[in-house]
Amino acid sequence: MFCGISIGLELATISDGIDAARLLANELRTEQFGYEEDFRRAPRLIEAVLALAVARLDLLQRAIGGSVDPHWLATAYNQPLPPIDDAEQQDVILDAWSPEHRAEMAKAELRRWNKSKGGSK
Repeated sequence: MFCGISIGLELATISDGIDAARLLANELRTEQFGYEEDFRRAPRLIEAVLALAVARLDLLQRAIGGSVDPHWLATAYNQPLPPIDDAEQQDVILDAWSPEHRAEMAKAELRRWNKSKGGSK
């Protein structure tokens, strides 16, 4: 069951991915790979990790802005942790849209799409 996403945990995971890309780039620069195949694959791995980070940041920005349901960001690693006490709860939690809000946003999107196609609905 979806109980919201922790922005702090999402950002920490994205940061870990970017750090991994940085470490791969450093190993590539210093030629510390053990196998030639790893050396050849490193640029593609770095590109893939950074592309994933950019996609997650874009989706997070859209969820914060209200144009995307935060439900689309939900994963096992960004589920909110229960606070030990109220003073510790400083993370921002994005809750999923209600079914009513989801329906309203879908109707608005359909109206925009119809208008862009020259429709009247």
